[in-house]
Order: sequence, then structure tokens, then C-alpha cells
Amino acid sequence: MIPFVYDFCLVVMLKTGENPGNFRVGVQPIKPNNDRLPTFVYTVNLEPPANRGANVVGRVSFPFDMPGLWWFDITLNEVRLTRIPMQIIYLPQPILGPT
Repeated sequence: MIPFVYDFCLVVMLKTGENPGNFRVGVQPIKPNNDRLPTFVYTVNLEPPANRGANVVGRVSFPFDMPGLWWFDITLNEVRLTRIPMQIIYLPQPILGPT
């Protein structure tokens, strides 16, 4: 597969709940072969009251170099909250010459 860069928007929405304070939100890409790439880290301030929160919104230009199921692990202070899947399907196209 020829590597390519895909632009997308990543949104993580958090609520303060019972634990206000500053937290580190991490996003770690994981390749289909289970190779873990470096984690992107953001700091958020979850303020009281409990019904408040914070959104982490990022425009991402990410290089994909293999087909398959990619995962983006979302962590809060290095504890995984959730995972976001992205399926990359490689469909080679025929190269047409002059007719």
C-alpha cells in the first residue's frame, strides 16, 4: 500500500463529575499489526460543578501506511477511557494510459 495522509477531526468530550482538576488526555494511535505510535497529550481543566466539562477538539493530518483496523486509545492520566476505531481499506486502482 502506498502511504497517504488523511485529514480528520478528533473530538473527545469529558464531564467533570466528582473529580474536578487538571488532567492529561492522551491519544495513542495503534497500527493494525499492534505497533503503538507516540501518544499525543493535551491538558484539560475540568472545573466544578459536576455538570461542567471540557472538549478536546483537534484537526489531525495523520499518515496511514498499512491497511486494516487502526485504533486510537483515549486515556485520562494514563488510564484508558475508550478506543476509537478507524478501518483503512486498500483498493488499488488501475492506471490508465493514453488511448
